[in-house]
Amino acid sequence: TWRFELSEPSVREANEQRVRYLVYMPVVNYESDVIEARFGLPAEIIKTHEQLSWWLYPEKGLIIMQDQQGGDVFYYSAPSDYAALKERAKASLPNE
Repeated sequence: TWRFELSEPSVREANEQRVRYLVYMPVVNYESDVIEARFGLPAEIIKTHEQLSWWLYPEKGLIIMQDQQGGDVFYYSAPSDYAALKERAKASLPNE
């Protein structure tokens, strides 16, 4: 249990920064039907491997990386920042 303490000027500077992206790695692995029930049909699904797919929701500012083996990851941004979020996600795709 270690905690990094920021100096007061660093805290003020951090509080003035805008959060552009949020990454959430849930403990629970979500099945496709649960994701669809919660978020609706995605605008696009990119399947990169037999067990790995990316669900794209530009209107929600959301990309879900679904891994059938576990380890789903949710990437959030403001809808206005979605294009940049998608580019970041595409950069991590194999053969892209």
